[in-house]
Amino acid sequence: MSDPNPSHALETNHSLLEENSGHICQAGVYLDRVTTHYRDEVYALQAHFGNPSTDEVADAFRKGRDGYLGFEEVYRDLDDAVEAIRESYAAISVMVVQMSTNIKDADWVNMLNVGAVQELIEFSSRDNPIAVPTTMARRD
Repeated sequence: MSDPNPSHALETNHSLLEENSGHICQAGVYLDRVTTHYRDEVYALQAHFGNPSTDEVADAFRKGRDGYLGFEEVYRDLDDAVEAIRESYAAISVMVVQMSTNIKDADWVNMLNVGAVQELIEFSSRDNPIAVPTTMARRD
């Protein structure tokens, strides 16, 4: 059976969200370290393909030729992808904390005196009019 009060439908553990934000950030740092290690290993491969200033095949490998990408461009793409992943982890971590903050700020229903609001609604929808005193304006 569902809870008739929608304010009880979702409980948010803000400290857990903030703790998880830290874990996400740490996972991003770890991933960055691991990918940096492997990226460096890939970069070291170019040494095995000759000197591009004296070897045409080495030059073609590094710079590309005939519409094919070279190692240098592919490596830059790899760097860009790794950087995007690293930035994504950091951004997601920040967004989780911001989400928690936004939920706290939006949870104004729990701060209201619901009974007082109900009384105000009932008062404003009554049938008898409010008496307004009138005073004749004096003309000089």
